[in-house]
Amino acid sequence: MKPLNGVDVDLATAPTGGPLSEAAAALEEAVRTGDVDTVSMILGKAGAQAGSLARTALDAEGTTLLHMAAEAGKAETVRALVKAGASVAAADVDGATPLHCACAAGDAEVAGVLVAHGADMTAVSSGETPVQLLPSSDDVAAFRAAMDEARTAEVARKA
Repeated sequence: MKPLNGVDVDLATAPTGGPLSEAAAALEEAVRTGDVDTVSMILGKAGAQAGSLARTALDAEGTTLLHMAAEAGKAETVRALVKAGASVAAADVDGATPLHCACAAGDAEVAGVLVAHGADMTAVSSGETPVQLLPSSDDVAAFRAAMDEARTAEVARKA
């Protein structure tokens, strides 16, 4: 297999246990940069391990790749991770889910994708639901409308 930036992304031979494997680190970098092609390629190569890799917490705070992609507003990356088995209900130590991250970033498209895949609009993190974390409370109605439109489009996409 051709290395990705010098990293072997063949998860069948990647080291396991301890810190993130080189393949997992490459996946994290691809999510961070929004490189959905690389994310999909690595998850595809992971086979049966893709779900586990997509659900793994990156740090002691419980942040997952899905949290990272949602916060960065990477809708295609969010779709790839969810398809691989990432949990839309994954909560960090404060109870924040990827939906909290998307709403805090004001990203209605990502929020709609997450809701279409079962994210809970009533989940509470530090006493707040996802919508309560919007950057501006003046835009709640517009955000909800845009999120519902994105959710509807995602449901149609899944069908």
